[in-house]
Amino acid sequence: MLLHYSILLVEDDDDDVMLTREHLDNAYGKNYTLDHVSSISSAMACAENSNYDVYLVDYRLGAEDGIEFVHHMAGENRLAAPIILLTGMNQRETDLRAMSAGATDYLVKQNIDARSLERSIRYSINQKRVEEEVRRLARELEKRVAERTGELNLAKEDAEQANQVKSVFLSAMSHELRTPMNVVLGHADLLLNDHLGTLNEAQKQSVGEIYSGGNILFELITKILEYLDIFTSTILDDRQKIWADELISECVEHSRSLADKRGIVLRTGSAPEPRPYLRVNSEALRRVLSILLSNAILYNRPDGSVTISSVLIDEDMVRISISDTGVGISQEMQLFLFQPFNRLEQKNGSVSGAGVGLVVAQHLIEKMDGRIGFVSRKDEGSTFWIELPTMPEPISVD
Repeated sequence: MLLHYSILLVEDDDDDVMLTREHLDNAYGKNYTLDHVSSISSAMACAENSNYDVYLVDYRLGAEDGIEFVHHMAGENRLAAPIILLTGMNQRETDLRAMSAGATDYLVKQNIDARSLERSIRYSINQKRVEEEVRRLARELEKRVAERTGELNLAKEDAEQANQVKSVFLSAMSHELRTPMNVVLGHADLLLNDHLGTLNEAQKQSVGEIYSGGNILFELITKILEYLDIFTSTILDDRQKIWADELISECVEHSRSLADKRGIVLRTGSAPEPRPYLRVNSEALRRVLSILLSNAILYNRPDGSVTISSVLIDEDMVRISISDTGVGISQEMQLFLFQPFNRLEQKNGSVSGAGVGLVVAQHLIEKMDGRIGFVSRKDEGSTFWIELPTMPEPISVD
């Protein structure tokens, strides 16, 4: 089935008009409508008032240039219909100009016959339809992306608002719980020390359990408040230049009493040379190292060991590693390691905690442009490491 095409011919040579009409008759018979004008201005007026399937435009129209029409149609965003330029010159430069301007084909008049003209029209119309479909799909995709982006932004805002509400709730509840818990602990202490009368052994044991459980709960409340404070604090805006090995030694000494109580040997490795220094918040880094050292000690084996060492990597990063000989972390549980309030396999263990230490450590390290990671095998121990950028020059020592 032949389609009926509406064609505008822009040609100022009567012989070429007759020849083109003859080719169209041979190609389409009665299945086309041809309008003819002889100037660019007339062509522009026709294009403004009518919708054509294809434009056949002579390259030279007296003093006018057919490419002007291509530029005009492109400027008016009316290039949905293809434009085929016709010329008596077989020049590559003219061909490139025509195609660059937006023409879909370029035919040399001496080589045109009914078959080549029909093929060019069919190809040009199909090409334009494909291009228009691609543009339509691109617009639809852009619209969908914009809609999806809007939905994601709304979801993000909702999540941030929900997180803020959760933080406010946890903070309020923690403060509200801490006040009565102080009262409970205070009275339990008075009872244990016979300030409110003498208790028998059974009563003392019961009050002792209340006091012990209350202290555990009080510690959890305190850790939750610290967790919330860290995520809303501006402490990380204050950076200092420090030596990593000095801060490591300080944290090891602070952790030694806990290690001695549990029979854990603390070891320190050698510091890198020359001694690099970091620009970090010393309080934040001290807290991170204390968290990692405390975990390594508390989740270790009896008579185990903890080794902390530092090494310079990639010339601009220091890696601090803390290795233990503890119980390790199973492959399944490693996926949940940095989730807040998730104590993994230690929920019912002998070590108390809120499950926020590693989350706090990760937050602090990343805010200082660092990284944190670990390697662990069940029943073999774990190594947690942090990496922080160094400063360009080492500190000179007098």
